[in-house]
Amino acid sequence: MKKQLFKKYYTRAAVENLKRALIYGLIAAFSVLLVGSVTVLITANKAALVTVAILAAAALVVSAAVIFLIFLRPTTISVVKQLDALGLHERLLTMVELEKDTSYIAMKQREDAKAALRTVSPGAIKFVISLPLLLATIAIGLLGVGVTTVTALVDLEKPPQKFELLYGTIGKGALTGDLVFEDEKGETLRLAYQIVEENQDAKPVVAVPERGWAFVTWSDGLKDPYRLDAGVFEGFTVYALFEELDETNEDHPEKDFLPPPPSEGGNGGGQGGGSGGVYVERNMVIDGKTYYGGKTFENAYKDAISELSQDSNIPDRLKDLVSDYFDAIEKSDPNAEGGD
Repeated sequence: MKKQLFKKYYTRAAVENLKRALIYGLIAAFSVLLVGSVTVLITANKAALVTVAILAAAALVVSAAVIFLIFLRPTTISVVKQLDALGLHERLLTMVELEKDTSYIAMKQREDAKAALRTVSPGAIKFVISLPLLLATIAIGLLGVGVTTVTALVDLEKPPQKFELLYGTIGKGALTGDLVFEDEKGETLRLAYQIVEENQDAKPVVAVPERGWAFVTWSDGLKDPYRLDAGVFEGFTVYALFEELDETNEDHPEKDFLPPPPSEGGNGGGQGGGSGGVYVERNMVIDGKTYYGGKTFENAYKDAISELSQDSNIPDRLKDLVSDYFDAIEKSDPNAEGGD
């Protein structure tokens, strides 16, 4: 009896209560937008805006559904109270409470309540939003949508990370290149440095030994005195290692001299005892066969300097760098002129 009597009012009450639940759902969605957009601004992760929008939509649906099902789902008592509030003065509530009462008075009361109910249109059940709820919804909505819009429009690209590359020397030698060698007071730094952006190439650096010294290696294992670090992804500190040349080879720390190559002049007519020159492994560069000491180096050096001086398209800084490189790879070859 109750289902048929209140059916059309149930439907109306459900629709109006669903509107109320959606209002609370909007507040939840705007709150997610606000918090998510602020987080995106702080982390500069603009791609996360899509995730924030999806979470806001989910918050709207889930919160509205939960609030409706748990708190606003129409029941007989809630519908009756809404109808009585329209001017029926608790007639319907009394009718429901006395539903099983078979007394004459109870029966008359039910008949009177039904007659009064017929005068009430289902459209009279309306959801009226309160002023505080309306203001709260507008405020949180403006904040959420506003911050999200600003986040979407502003450029959040992170500036590239920069790394400090430090260079030092061990032994008698120097470094050349586009490095910072002095501090703001003009005092020489213990370690020269350059600043390089992430994934960019460092500027070339050349280790140049003093006379009587030779470049051995960089502390990170690089054997070439010319270094060009590409695709920098972290800072580092490296040292150029120099060692003093010893013509007698007796006190050489590595003792890695190889047998000398045959002399072109025969078997020992000169000061070198017929050896034709000292054959040092570290002078074996590029192809692993040609010895780049003595005349070989001098001829290559002269050719390079001649070509550089004749080419006006090469900047002076690059010419100096090439010259420093040749100075760095020059090796002592005390017996180069020995054989005949």
